[in-house]
Amino acid sequence: MKKILMLTFIAFIAFACKNSAQPETQEQQKKEEIKFEWASYENSRFDFSVSYPDFLIPQGESGNGDGQRFISEDEKFQFWAYVDFKMNATFDDAPSFDEAYEQDVNQENVEYNEKRQDNYYVSGHIDKNTLFSKYTYFRNMNYYVLYFQFPDAEARFFSPIVDTIVASFDCDGGENHDVENFINGFLKDCWIGKNFDALLRDNSAILNKYIDKDLGIARLHAPGTIPRFAKRNENFGYDNYTDFETTFKGKYTLTMCKENYDLPCNFDFEDKNGKIVCYDFVSDLPNLVDPETFEISSLMPMYPSSKIMLVYLPNKYNSPRAFYFILVNKNWKLIIVDDTLCSA
Repeated sequence: MKKILMLTFIAFIAFACKNSAQPETQEQQKKEEIKFEWASYENSRFDFSVSYPDFLIPQGESGNGDGQRFISEDEKFQFWAYVDFKMNATFDDAPSFDEAYEQDVNQENVEYNEKRQDNYYVSGHIDKNTLFSKYTYFRNMNYYVLYFQFPDAEARFFSPIVDTIVASFDCDGGENHDVENFINGFLKDCWIGKNFDALLRDNSAILNKYIDKDLGIARLHAPGTIPRFAKRNENFGYDNYTDFETTFKGKYTLTMCKENYDLPCNFDFEDKNGKIVCYDFVSDLPNLVDPETFEISSLMPMYPSSKIMLVYLPNKYNSPRAFYFILVNKNWKLIIVDDTLCSA
Protein backbone atom coordinates (compact mmCIF):
# COMPACT_ATOMS: atom_id res chain seq x y z
CA MET A 1 0.00 0.00 0.00
CA LYS A 2 2.80 2.42 0.90
CA LYS A 3 4.54 1.53 -2.35
CA ILE A 4 1.39 2.28 -4.38
CA LEU A 5 0.91 5.62 -2.59
CA MET A 6 4.54 6.59 -3.20
CA LEU A 7 4.30 5.78 -6.92
CA THR A 8 1.05 7.74 -7.14
CA PHE A 9 2.69 10.78 -5.43
CA ILE A 10 5.71 10.66 -7.76
CA ALA A 11 3.43 10.46 -10.79
CA PHE A 12 1.42 13.43 -9.50
CA ILE A 13 4.58 15.52 -9.03
CA ALA A 14 5.81 14.64 -12.53
CA PHE A 15 2.43 15.56 -14.02
CA ALA A 16 2.35 18.84 -12.10
CA CYS A 17 5.87 19.79 -13.18
CA LYS A 18 5.10 18.95 -16.79
CA ASN A 19 1.97 21.11 -16.77
CA SER A 20 3.66 24.02 -14.97
CA ALA A 21 6.56 24.00 -17.45
CA GLN A 22 4.29 23.85 -20.51
CA PRO A 23 3.08 27.52 -20.46
CA GLU A 24 6.70 28.76 -20.18
CA THR A 25 7.73 26.58 -23.15
CA GLN A 26 4.79 27.84 -25.20
CA GLU A 27 5.58 31.44 -24.19
CA GLN A 28 9.19 30.94 -25.26
CA GLN A 29 8.08 29.48 -28.59
CA LYS A 30 5.76 32.45 -29.14
CA LYS A 31 8.62 34.84 -28.44
CA GLU A 32 10.89 33.04 -30.89
CA GLU A 33 8.20 33.21 -33.59
CA ILE A 34 7.75 36.98 -33.23
CA LYS A 35 8.77 38.80 -36.38
CA PHE A 36 9.87 42.39 -36.02
CA GLU A 37 11.73 45.10 -37.83
CA TRP A 38 14.32 47.56 -36.59
CA ALA A 39 13.77 51.27 -36.05
CA SER A 40 16.27 53.99 -35.16
CA TYR A 41 16.38 56.57 -32.38
CA GLU A 42 18.54 59.67 -32.82
CA ASN A 43 19.25 62.10 -30.00
CA SER A 44 19.98 65.59 -31.32
CA ARG A 45 21.15 67.13 -28.05
CA PHE A 46 23.98 64.68 -27.42
CA ASP A 47 24.38 63.45 -30.99
CA PHE A 48 23.96 59.71 -30.52
CA SER A 49 21.89 57.08 -32.29
CA VAL A 50 20.82 53.51 -31.63
CA SER A 51 18.59 50.90 -33.27
CA TYR A 52 15.76 49.12 -31.46
CA PRO A 53 13.16 46.45 -32.36
CA ASP A 54 9.80 47.90 -33.32
CA PHE A 55 7.97 45.84 -30.71
CA LEU A 56 9.43 48.32 -28.20
CA ILE A 57 7.29 51.41 -27.79
CA PRO A 58 9.15 54.76 -27.47
CA GLN A 59 7.98 56.68 -24.41
CA GLY A 60 9.10 60.11 -25.66
CA GLU A 61 12.26 62.01 -24.86
CA SER A 62 12.84 63.29 -21.36
CA GLY A 63 12.21 66.95 -20.66
CA ASN A 64 15.90 67.86 -20.84
CA GLY A 65 16.47 65.85 -24.01
CA ASP A 66 19.07 63.51 -22.49
CA GLY A 67 17.48 60.30 -23.84
CA GLN A 68 14.45 58.03 -24.08
CA ARG A 69 12.88 54.88 -22.65
CA PHE A 70 11.41 52.01 -24.70
CA ILE A 71 8.97 49.39 -23.33
CA SER A 72 7.39 46.27 -24.82
CA GLU A 73 3.60 46.06 -24.76
CA ASP A 74 3.65 43.50 -21.96
CA GLU A 75 6.25 45.67 -20.12
CA LYS A 76 8.57 42.69 -19.72
CA PHE A 77 11.35 44.18 -21.82
CA GLN A 78 12.54 47.71 -21.02
CA PHE A 79 15.37 49.66 -22.58
CA TRP A 80 16.83 53.11 -21.85
CA ALA A 81 19.28 55.10 -24.02
CA TYR A 82 20.48 58.28 -22.34
CA VAL A 83 23.35 60.45 -21.11
CA ASP A 84 24.00 60.05 -17.39
CA PHE A 85 24.93 63.24 -15.50
CA LYS A 86 27.18 61.57 -12.96
CA MET A 87 28.76 63.30 -9.95
CA ASN A 88 31.91 62.48 -8.03
CA ALA A 89 32.03 61.59 -4.32
CA THR A 90 32.10 65.24 -3.23
CA PHE A 91 29.29 66.26 -5.62
CA ASP A 92 31.29 69.15 -7.03
CA ASP A 93 32.30 67.76 -10.44
CA ALA A 94 31.83 64.91 -12.87
CA PRO A 95 33.73 61.75 -11.93
CA SER A 96 36.69 60.42 -13.84
CA PHE A 97 36.14 57.31 -15.94
CA ASP A 98 37.64 55.10 -13.22
CA GLU A 99 35.47 56.74 -10.54
CA ALA A 100 32.31 56.23 -12.60
CA TYR A 101 33.22 52.59 -13.12
CA GLU A 102 33.74 52.04 -9.39
CA GLN A 103 30.40 53.70 -8.61
CA ASP A 104 28.52 51.27 -10.85
CA VAL A 105 30.51 48.15 -9.94
CA ASN A 106 29.86 48.68 -6.24
CA GLN A 107 26.08 48.63 -6.60
CA GLU A 108 24.55 45.82 -4.52
CA ASN A 109 22.90 43.91 -7.36
CA VAL A 110 25.92 43.79 -9.71
CA GLU A 111 27.07 40.22 -10.34
CA TYR A 112 29.35 40.65 -13.35
CA ASN A 113 31.43 43.49 -14.77
CA GLU A 114 33.86 44.11 -17.59
CA LYS A 115 35.97 47.22 -18.18
CA ARG A 116 37.60 48.38 -21.41
CA GLN A 117 39.51 51.51 -22.44
CA ASP A 118 36.56 53.92 -22.64
CA ASN A 119 33.51 51.81 -21.78
CA TYR A 120 32.37 49.25 -19.26
CA TYR A 121 29.57 46.75 -18.71
CA VAL A 122 27.79 45.57 -15.56
CA SER A 123 24.95 43.10 -15.13
CA GLY A 124 23.00 41.33 -12.41
CA HIS A 125 19.51 40.82 -11.02
CA ILE A 126 16.98 43.44 -9.98
CA ASP A 127 15.10 40.64 -8.24
CA LYS A 128 15.17 36.84 -8.47
CA ASN A 129 13.21 36.87 -11.74
CA THR A 130 14.52 39.97 -13.54
CA LEU A 131 17.89 40.50 -15.20
CA PHE A 132 19.50 43.85 -15.95
CA SER A 133 22.51 44.88 -17.99
CA LYS A 134 24.09 48.32 -18.31
CA TYR A 135 26.59 49.49 -20.92
CA THR A 136 28.38 52.81 -20.26
CA TYR A 137 30.51 54.67 -22.81
CA PHE A 138 32.76 57.61 -21.89
CA ARG A 139 33.06 59.84 -24.93
CA ASN A 140 33.57 63.61 -25.30
CA MET A 141 33.35 63.99 -21.50
CA ASN A 142 29.84 62.47 -21.45
CA TYR A 143 28.64 59.15 -20.02
CA TYR A 144 26.36 57.46 -22.57
CA VAL A 145 24.28 54.61 -21.14
CA LEU A 146 22.32 51.71 -22.64
CA TYR A 147 20.31 50.01 -19.90
CA PHE A 148 18.19 46.85 -20.28
CA GLN A 149 15.95 44.77 -18.03
CA PHE A 150 13.95 41.66 -18.90
CA PRO A 151 12.77 38.35 -17.35
CA ASP A 152 15.51 35.88 -16.55
CA ALA A 153 13.35 33.09 -17.98
CA GLU A 154 13.28 34.80 -21.38
CA ALA A 155 16.98 35.61 -21.65
CA ARG A 156 17.31 33.20 -24.58
CA PHE A 157 15.02 35.45 -26.63
CA PHE A 158 16.11 38.87 -25.38
CA SER A 159 19.90 38.50 -25.13
CA PRO A 160 20.53 38.47 -28.92
CA ILE A 161 18.34 41.58 -29.21
CA VAL A 162 20.41 43.33 -26.57
CA ASP A 163 23.59 42.40 -28.48
CA THR A 164 22.19 43.89 -31.69
CA ILE A 165 21.11 47.11 -29.97
CA VAL A 166 24.53 47.52 -28.37
CA ALA A 167 26.32 46.87 -31.67
CA SER A 168 24.21 49.57 -33.37
CA PHE A 169 24.99 52.28 -30.81
CA ASP A 170 26.89 55.28 -32.22
CA CYS A 171 27.94 58.24 -30.08
CA ASP A 172 30.92 59.29 -32.23
CA GLY A 173 28.78 60.87 -34.93
CA GLY A 174 30.88 59.71 -37.84
CA GLU A 175 33.70 61.48 -39.62
CA ASN A 176 32.27 65.01 -39.34
CA HIS A 177 32.15 64.67 -35.56
CA ASP A 178 35.55 63.22 -34.93
CA VAL A 179 36.62 65.98 -32.59
CA GLU A 180 40.37 65.65 -32.86
CA ASN A 181 40.26 65.39 -36.64
CA PHE A 182 38.19 68.56 -36.66
CA ILE A 183 40.59 70.44 -34.38
CA ASN A 184 43.60 69.31 -36.40
CA GLY A 185 41.88 70.55 -39.55
CA PHE A 186 41.15 73.90 -37.93
CA LEU A 187 44.76 74.27 -36.75
CA LYS A 188 46.07 73.40 -40.20
CA ASP A 189 43.82 75.97 -41.87
CA CYS A 190 43.92 78.79 -39.34
CA TRP A 191 46.95 78.44 -37.05
CA ILE A 192 49.92 76.55 -38.51
CA GLY A 193 51.85 79.02 -40.63
CA LYS A 194 48.98 81.50 -40.29
CA ASN A 195 48.07 84.44 -38.10
CA PHE A 196 44.54 83.88 -36.82
CA ASP A 197 43.83 87.55 -36.14
CA ALA A 198 44.88 88.53 -39.65
CA LEU A 199 42.52 85.91 -41.06
CA LEU A 200 39.68 87.23 -38.89
CA ARG A 201 40.42 90.87 -39.74
CA ASP A 202 40.58 90.13 -43.47
CA ASN A 203 37.35 88.10 -43.48
CA SER A 204 39.28 85.13 -44.85
CA ALA A 205 37.32 82.45 -46.68
CA ILE A 206 39.58 79.84 -45.06
CA LEU A 207 38.43 80.91 -41.60
CA ASN A 208 34.83 81.61 -42.59
CA LYS A 209 34.10 77.93 -43.21
CA TYR A 210 34.52 77.45 -39.44
CA ILE A 211 32.06 80.26 -38.64
CA ASP A 212 28.28 79.99 -38.85
CA LYS A 213 27.06 82.74 -41.17
CA ASP A 214 23.95 83.38 -39.06
CA LEU A 215 25.62 83.35 -35.64
CA GLY A 216 28.84 85.09 -36.62
CA ILE A 217 31.82 85.34 -34.28
CA ALA A 218 32.76 87.67 -31.43
CA ARG A 219 36.07 88.45 -29.75
CA LEU A 220 36.24 89.04 -26.01
CA HIS A 221 38.85 91.69 -25.25
CA ALA A 222 39.66 94.05 -22.39
CA PRO A 223 40.14 97.67 -23.50
CA GLY A 224 39.80 98.68 -19.83
CA THR A 225 38.98 96.92 -16.61
CA ILE A 226 35.82 95.28 -17.96
CA PRO A 227 36.02 92.66 -20.72
CA ARG A 228 33.66 93.27 -23.61
CA PHE A 229 32.60 91.55 -26.82
CA ALA A 230 33.36 93.05 -30.20
CA LYS A 231 32.15 91.86 -33.60
CA ARG A 232 33.12 92.77 -37.14
CA ASN A 233 31.38 96.14 -37.05
CA GLU A 234 33.81 97.07 -34.24
CA ASN A 235 36.80 95.48 -35.96
CA PHE A 236 36.73 92.82 -33.21
CA GLY A 237 38.33 95.31 -30.79
CA TYR A 238 41.67 95.22 -32.60
CA ASP A 239 43.95 98.25 -32.20
CA ASN A 240 47.41 99.44 -33.25
CA TYR A 241 49.05 97.05 -30.81
CA THR A 242 47.40 93.89 -32.12
CA ASP A 243 49.86 91.32 -33.45
CA PHE A 244 48.98 90.47 -37.04
CA GLU A 245 52.39 89.05 -37.92
CA THR A 246 53.33 86.14 -35.63
CA THR A 247 52.66 82.68 -37.05
CA PHE A 248 53.12 79.28 -35.45
CA LYS A 249 55.70 76.96 -36.96
CA GLY A 250 56.76 73.55 -35.73
CA LYS A 251 55.17 70.51 -34.16
CA TYR A 252 52.36 70.37 -31.63
CA THR A 253 50.60 67.76 -29.51
CA LEU A 254 46.80 67.73 -29.28
CA THR A 255 45.37 66.36 -26.03
CA MET A 256 42.38 66.68 -23.79
CA CYS A 257 42.81 69.09 -20.89
CA LYS A 258 43.60 66.90 -17.89
CA GLU A 259 42.54 67.44 -14.31
CA ASN A 260 46.14 68.07 -13.24
CA TYR A 261 46.68 70.75 -15.89
CA ASP A 262 46.94 74.14 -14.21
CA LEU A 263 44.57 75.89 -16.61
CA PRO A 264 44.51 78.37 -17.92
CA CYS A 265 47.03 80.87 -16.53
CA ASN A 266 49.84 78.61 -15.32
CA PHE A 267 49.61 76.03 -18.06
CA ASP A 268 52.88 75.36 -19.87
CA PHE A 269 52.20 75.20 -23.60
CA GLU A 270 55.67 73.81 -24.30
CA ASP A 271 57.08 70.32 -24.03
CA LYS A 272 60.00 68.48 -25.62
CA ASN A 273 57.90 67.73 -28.69
CA GLY A 274 56.81 71.32 -29.31
CA LYS A 275 53.60 73.14 -28.45
CA ILE A 276 50.71 71.60 -26.52
CA VAL A 277 47.14 72.27 -27.62
CA CYS A 278 44.44 71.05 -25.29
CA TYR A 279 40.67 70.91 -25.58
CA ASP A 280 37.73 70.17 -23.31
CA PHE A 281 33.93 70.16 -23.30
CA VAL A 282 32.29 72.78 -21.10
CA SER A 283 28.78 73.73 -20.07
CA ASP A 284 29.01 77.53 -20.27
CA LEU A 285 30.09 80.35 -22.55
CA PRO A 286 31.76 83.50 -21.19
CA ASN A 287 29.32 85.94 -19.58
CA LEU A 288 28.45 89.38 -20.87
CA VAL A 289 29.12 92.39 -18.63
CA ASP A 290 27.30 95.66 -19.26
CA PRO A 291 30.03 98.37 -19.04
CA GLU A 292 27.54 100.94 -17.75
CA THR A 293 25.45 98.97 -15.25
CA PHE A 294 27.99 96.16 -14.58
CA GLU A 295 25.11 93.67 -14.87
CA ILE A 296 26.14 90.17 -15.88
CA SER A 297 24.14 88.15 -18.40
CA SER A 298 24.70 84.75 -19.91
CA LEU A 299 24.91 83.83 -23.58
CA MET A 300 23.62 80.32 -22.88
CA PRO A 301 19.89 81.07 -23.39
CA MET A 302 20.74 81.74 -27.04
CA TYR A 303 22.15 78.20 -27.36
CA PRO A 304 20.27 76.19 -24.72
CA SER A 305 20.96 72.73 -26.11
CA SER A 306 24.22 73.23 -27.99
CA LYS A 307 27.29 71.26 -27.07
CA ILE A 308 30.29 73.50 -26.33
CA MET A 309 33.95 72.74 -26.95
CA LEU A 310 36.83 74.85 -25.66
CA VAL A 311 40.27 74.82 -27.28
CA TYR A 312 43.26 76.55 -25.65
CA LEU A 313 45.93 77.96 -27.99
CA PRO A 314 49.01 79.99 -26.98
CA ASN A 315 49.68 83.51 -28.24
CA LYS A 316 53.16 84.90 -29.06
CA TYR A 317 53.88 85.27 -25.33
CA ASN A 318 52.75 81.70 -24.59
CA SER A 319 49.69 83.01 -22.79
CA PRO A 320 46.37 81.22 -23.39
CA ARG A 321 43.68 82.16 -25.86
CA ALA A 322 40.33 80.38 -25.52
CA PHE A 323 38.47 79.36 -28.67
CA TYR A 324 34.81 78.39 -28.10
CA PHE A 325 33.08 76.13 -30.61
CA ILE A 326 29.44 75.05 -30.55
CA LEU A 327 27.80 72.16 -32.39
CA VAL A 328 25.42 73.59 -35.02
CA ASN A 329 23.54 71.15 -37.26
CA LYS A 330 26.15 68.48 -36.52
CA ASN A 331 29.07 70.76 -37.39
CA TRP A 332 31.44 72.53 -35.01
CA LYS A 333 31.42 76.32 -35.45
CA LEU A 334 33.73 78.89 -33.87
CA ILE A 335 31.66 81.45 -31.99
CA ILE A 336 33.92 83.23 -29.46
CA VAL A 337 37.62 83.97 -29.09
CA ASP A 338 38.52 85.00 -25.55
CA ASP A 339 41.64 87.17 -25.32
CA THR A 340 41.06 88.29 -21.74
CA LEU A 341 42.46 85.27 -19.91
CA CYS A 342 45.17 85.99 -17.35
CA SER A 343 45.34 89.62 -18.47
CA ALA A 344 45.26 91.11 -14.95
